[in-house]
Amino acid sequence: MGDTNQPPLDQIMIRHTKQQKFNGRELLRLPPKTEQDIAVTFTTDERRAYEAVYQHVIHKFEQFRCWGPTVVSKNILQIMSLLLPLRRYAP
Repeated sequence: MGDTNQPPLDQIMIRHTKQQKFNGRELLRLPPKTEQDIAVTFTTDERRAYEAVYQHVIHKFEQFRCWGPTVVSKNILQIMSLLLPLRRYAP
C-alpha cells in the first residue's frame, strides 16, 4: 500500500504549538483563526463534474473499507487526500 522507502513523518517533521517559546520568544506567531461558511451553487456542468469525482472518491474509500479497519487506519492520509479534488471545486 504505502511507500516503505519513506521514513515515518515523526522522524522528519517538527511540530510546534502557538504556546511554545525559545529564548523567551514565541516559536510560532500566527494571526487569529477565522472561519467562514460560504454557500456554493454549482452550474449543471460543475455539479456533474463534482458528482463524478465524488463517486470516484466513494468507490476508492469502499475499496479500502472492504479490506478492513486496519487497512483504513494505515492509509488514512491517502484516504483523506482523495477529498482534495472535491475541495478544489469550491471557491
